[in-house]
Amino acid sequence: MSNTQWQFSDTVGRFRVETDTINGRSTKVITCKTAGSLYLKREALQCDPGALAFGSWDAWIYRASAGTLTLGLFSDIVVVAGRNGWAFEQFSAVGWQMHRWTAGVDAFPAWGIAGMAQSTWQNIRVDRTVAGVWTIYKDGALLSTAGGAGTNPFTDTAHLTGNYIVLSMGIGDKLALGSVDGSAAFCKRLKS
Repeated sequence: MSNTQWQFSDTVGRFRVETDTINGRSTKVITCKTAGSLYLKREALQCDPGALAFGSWDAWIYRASAGTLTLGLFSDIVVVAGRNGWAFEQFSAVGWQMHRWTAGVDAFPAWGIAGMAQSTWQNIRVDRTVAGVWTIYKDGALLSTAGGAGTNPFTDTAHLTGNYIVLSMGIGDKLALGSVDGSAAFCKRLKS
């Protein structure tokens, strides 16, 4: 893990950098061995705090367990208390949901979509324009609505920001570290 930009946000989680095959390509991945959380500092993303709320997030994710996998933007690295910002959470029964947290209070769910498989690699891309329009894609295709509020895309004009990206994983969950088929393993791109 010392060769990655991810850092530990708790003393419980255990992670290893391993090799896995995605779409026939051998790629380095972070594998969760004991459930816990990792985080990226704002500096690792090379953008200022105000810019974290906008842009494009791109990740290759493998969810092995029936538990929740969370990829979110927060103002701190606390996983539950004090969250601020948006969290993209993957559930076994519901699929992918977006939560909006404000000072630790969850507006659940801001939006839900179907089509998230378990025990398979999938590319997730979340785009947000400066107008507050969110669009979520899986493997390049626009995901369908499955409950919650709004449609895909949907508008949320709240301008919450965060200083960290937090990845909360269960046992066997994985995040790719290398690009796959031209898609980023994990990337935060700013909108021009």
